[in-house]
Amino acid sequence: MPAYRNVRWRTVGGGERPDSVVELSSVPVEQLVAFDAAVFGSTRERFLRAWIDRPAGQALACMRGGGLAGYGVVRPCHAGAKIGPLFADDRDVAEALLTGLLAAAGQGTEVFIDMPDTNARAAELRSRRAMEPSFETARMYLNGRPPEDVRKVFGVTTLEFG
Repeated sequence: MPAYRNVRWRTVGGGERPDSVVELSSVPVEQLVAFDAAVFGSTRERFLRAWIDRPAGQALACMRGGGLAGYGVVRPCHAGAKIGPLFADDRDVAEALLTGLLAAAGQGTEVFIDMPDTNARAAELRSRRAMEPSFETARMYLNGRPPEDVRKVFGVTTLEFG
């Protein structure tokens, strides 16, 4: 049974990276693993270590009060670039990260991000930018739904991995 829909949105890269955004590599991996597990619903340290091993500027974080408040990754894909994950405590953190990731993608680069349609804050973030829907998928689970926090998912890691 479907849990919710994901919509792939298309936009264009460029702009300036906000000062509030830092390299994800500067965050202690234990903080990243704990933050990610609280959002994703399970621990995936081995996956994260490989997934975030990116050139400078392509894996970004926002810190607040000494702790991780959000992180995101942008990577090249067949056409343009793909953002995911984009996990954040709130829309302001997600906005800063999205701005930094679009800057990292490069001026004029076509950029895609898959957002869960059940996250109203992601819809709010999206409405502030020129984004067009590309296609939709349904998120489905076998043997029950994991304890993910969809309110903090502004961009899924990848449709294949959640």
